[in-house]
Amino acid sequence: MIPRRDAAVLVAVGGALGSLARWGLGVVVPSPWATLTVNLLGCLVIGLLAGWLFEVRPRLRLLVGVGFLGGIAFGVYKSGSATPSVQAPGTMPAMTGP
Repeated sequence: MIPRRDAAVLVAVGGALGSLARWGLGVVVPSPWATLTVNLLGCLVIGLLAGWLFEVRPRLRLLVGVGFLGGIAFGVYKSGSATPSVQAPGTMPAMTGP
């Protein structure tokens, strides 16, 4: 069993690295292609890791599976590249992003 504090640190570090990776890819690759690339690579990596490595290395599951890949996925959502923003005139958005 991994102590909660260690688990939180692993997820936080992985999430920070994943978010930075998503941002960097968005700078280098135009938006729709960045989203497609991140989603395809995320699926490939999580599929490869989930089969064997996550069972053997639970800390790696937290760092890479939950943290890094979660950071990349949230970066896609939060950046607005995954879905267009729809807002009625005169209303405020429910969630704002950069």
